[in-house]
Amino acid sequence: MTLGVTKRQVYVDFGVIELDENTVKNYKEKPVLEYYVSMGVYVFTPYVIRIIPEDKKFDIPDLVDLLMSQNLKVFTYYYEGFWLDIGRKEDAILAQEEFEKRKKEILGE
Repeated sequence: MTLGVTKRQVYVDFGVIELDENTVKNYKEKPVLEYYVSMGVYVFTPYVIRIIPEDKKFDIPDLVDLLMSQNLKVFTYYYEGFWLDIGRKEDAILAQEEFEKRKKEILGE
């Protein structure tokens, strides 16, 4: 299985404190955290498709956990291009607006 991934930054609005019991270990004021995130794009081998249960809810994190528990490798493909998540209403609206702006570029018209 291969997951399409890209990088995203999360801006934290607060000072973040790392503790050891009640002692400060580290203090970062309004850090920017960078993560690899799933793009919702996947490539499955025939084996992966066969092991997906048909009779219950089974999300991608469940599938990744199952594969890793079987000591199978889960690969990633890193994409650096333009990508928007559409999982929230405001994201879907932004994606529609961006599509209209980039229509010629995307469709090659």
